[in-house]
Amino acid sequence: MQDDKRVRAGFWRRLGGYLIDVILLGAAGGLFGYLAFDWLSALPGPTRLIGLAIGIVYFGVLSAGMCGGRTLGMWVTGIKVVTTSGRGVNLFVSLWRAALLNAPIIVNGLNLEFSDGRLATAYAVLAVVLVFGFYPVQILLLIFNAPYRRLLHDLLSGTVVVRADIEGAPGVRFRLLEGVALGLVVLLSAGAYLASTSLLPKFAPSETLKALEEARSAVRKVPGVLEAGVSDATSRTMSGEGSTVSRTLVVRVRVARLPEEDDKALARAIVNAVVESYELAPDQAVRVEFVNGFDIGVAAFWRSRSETMELVELEVVEAPNPNDNDASDNASEKAEAAP
Repeated sequence: MQDDKRVRAGFWRRLGGYLIDVILLGAAGGLFGYLAFDWLSALPGPTRLIGLAIGIVYFGVLSAGMCGGRTLGMWVTGIKVVTTSGRGVNLFVSLWRAALLNAPIIVNGLNLEFSDGRLATAYAVLAVVLVFGFYPVQILLLIFNAPYRRLLHDLLSGTVVVRADIEGAPGVRFRLLEGVALGLVVLLSAGAYLASTSLLPKFAPSETLKALEEARSAVRKVPGVLEAGVSDATSRTMSGEGSTVSRTLVVRVRVARLPEEDDKALARAIVNAVVESYELAPDQAVRVEFVNGFDIGVAAFWRSRSETMELVELEVVEAPNPNDNDASDNASEKAEAAP
């Protein structure tokens, strides 16, 4: 067993190698996004999962023993991944290790919708653990877990990062800090599960939130809309003459292609869907924000344009009043003219 400074990867080598890999993946993702922009921007659903797949394949395959246990960044900084016994990592374990490394980054900002409440709860617990558990614990281990600075994905896969020219088993010992780190993740997982199953169901969504969700669902069904979000942006401005209330309902939609400046058809269809599903205030405007682009986790690019409409601009056809003689006569004439 070896345990000296010539074996350990060290803080800067490991951090530097990872940053080089991130830059390379970002550049490759940006080039791919540029070449396939129209295809990516038209994809529905959680496109950040593409970045998760890319990260797992890149880190998983190159870190495996069959590829020398070294990503491109590790080649530059002169380090490699081995098991605690000094052997190369098999492909399955290496892919598992890569998934643990990349999942917290991709899940942060990844919105998934589930019709099954149990799946939604499971994903919520997983997201909390990965984003609010893995992130701080990884930083804690990287800074303080000397000498080998094994991170969570190392601990859970039985690996260690060492100098590239080292042969044989490194002298790795399980440390108290590593046990504390794993315990924190377990406690956070248990707390997130209990909160999602016993505490959160007691807090029913407000009527406003229910109404906004109904509006979002209605907008989502409009042809041409890939994703939608609805929020109430009512604000109050104070001045010497008193306060002024500005009421605006913001509808943010992702589309495969931005409408032309003079093309208001899609905006009108979206606003009409909102009017039919949401009770707007008499002076409330609707601002439709169109966004077009992609986010694949390792790279993202967005374009946007907004369109604000007052209710008076909408062509809403009202039902005729039965007590109105003119309306009754018009209705009779249309009925007689019908074949």
